[in-house]
Amino acid sequence: MVVRDADAAAARSGMDPAACQGVAADRDASRCRGLDRAQTGEFLDAISGEPLFAVFHLIAMRGLRRGEACGLRWDDLDLDEGLA
Repeated sequence: MVVRDADAAAARSGMDPAACQGVAADRDASRCRGLDRAQTGEFLDAISGEPLFAVFHLIAMRGLRRGEACGLRWDDLDLDEGLA
């Protein structure tokens, strides 16, 4: 979900799609690469006005996973019902 949101934010901002190359929902980590420092800065600059900017900034600067960035706790999960 975050990847789609990032792609949508980049598209709305008119950012060069090449800056997001390698950010994919592909589960094969050997085929993915992270953004370098310049690309990360360009991406964050491009989405600075987006509602999810703070979450993307946390993920980029602190290496948080989605659940961590959203403050999700184990107590908040109901795995039997599939709810968070």
